[in-house]
Amino acid sequence: MKNPEIPPAPTAAAEPLTVLLVDDDEAARYLGQRLMRPYASQVQLLLATNGQEALQVLHQLQLQPSGKVVVLLDLNMPVMDGFEFLEEYQHWSPEQQRAIRIIVVSSSELPADRQRAHAFGAEFRHKPLTSASITELLQESGTI
Repeated sequence: MKNPEIPPAPTAAAEPLTVLLVDDDEAARYLGQRLMRPYASQVQLLLATNGQEALQVLHQLQLQPSGKVVVLLDLNMPVMDGFEFLEEYQHWSPEQQRAIRIIVVSSSELPADRQRAHAFGAEFRHKPLTSASITELLQESGTI
């Protein structure tokens, strides 16, 4: 018989969460890798250096509406910046968009950048990524 005062132990998600970190800054990508390392069994971390690479990576994934993909997106990048990525993403099917959660991660303090990200349906968080922000993200995604 179960004791009602003791909550059940959390179970690992059947499918790992896929996190795509999109940033042209090598130090930011390295930091992201280090922060995700403790969750290696629960998170598949993919990297891209600009929006164009990110779109290619996402196209290669077989996205399912029930899937779990989080894109951590920088704004200021060469080739294709974060807003250009978001503009392209708007052309994707609603089913594909439901499978992806986009979080803009930027050092920008401009309210216009935050508002523009929200207009595209993206969340907005400030750089740098921290252990606490990664833990919060994984908890919100039901991964931990």
